[in-house]
Amino acid sequence: IIKSTSGPAHTHASLANVEITRYGPRIVNRDTFTCEGAVDAHRLLRLIRNDVYKLACYHGWNALTEEECTISSDSKGRRKKYTVKVCYEATIARSPRCVSVHSPVDIEAAQGVDGVMTVLNRE
Repeated sequence: IIKSTSGPAHTHASLANVEITRYGPRIVNRDTFTCEGAVDAHRLLRLIRNDVYKLACYHGWNALTEEECTISSDSKGRRKKYTVKVCYEATIARSPRCVSVHSPVDIEAAQGVDGVMTVLNRE
């Protein structure tokens, strides 16, 4: 069983010296993955964060601030199947500079299950 959290919402360190000219709404993305063999929490977080960033860019925003995430999972049976729930939240923002951070905040803290992960389903 995995339970992992980034802690309270905070902004990526690489954005510390970047001027934010406008803040937009908070985006919450909750996905449930069915995985087999392992849980690569880093990959799942990057996937979800990338979806939120693309949505923000589509609507004219170019930064994600006040990020936070939680990951939880349970295993089923001997075939190492896992149901993984990932919740990623961020406030979208605009900066005069292009701001592209590809890693979620505190991704190092995300815990998983070692091995080769196969994603069977995403909801």
